[in-house]
Amino acid sequence: MLFKVGLTTVQSSDGFILDSSPPYIGSISHIENAAINIEGTLQHFTASVIAASWRGFWDPESIVDHYLLCVGNKPESCDFMNYTTTGNQTSFQSSKLPLEHSQTYFVSLIAVNKAGLQSSVISSDGVTVDKTGMS
Repeated sequence: MLFKVGLTTVQSSDGFILDSSPPYIGSISHIENAAINIEGTLQHFTASVIAASWRGFWDPESIVDHYLLCVGNKPESCDFMNYTTTGNQTSFQSSKLPLEHSQTYFVSLIAVNKAGLQSSVISSDGVTVDKTGMS
């Protein structure tokens, strides 16, 4: 006589999300003092601090995991400070950068989702350093 026991084991994962698209970009702006120039254009000024905040970045399949931020002398340029991660913070501030008088700096940002896909680069409108009157 032959007996069959029929033992089986079933395992499953907790699932996964297939993410094939990068995050959508939002907007970024400077927090420094703002003024409207003669042409009617809004400009931002600072004496010693680069500060920016951003919002509206999102990913339809997964979530935005972290942001990469850099500072440059042109939009989408990182010639002043290389890309660094800000984690999931939605603002940045630094008073440790050696800012030069009359120079304009741009903060550029990339959002990275859980799948590691990166958004397009978006840059701020720029902030101009004004050290007039500083000793």
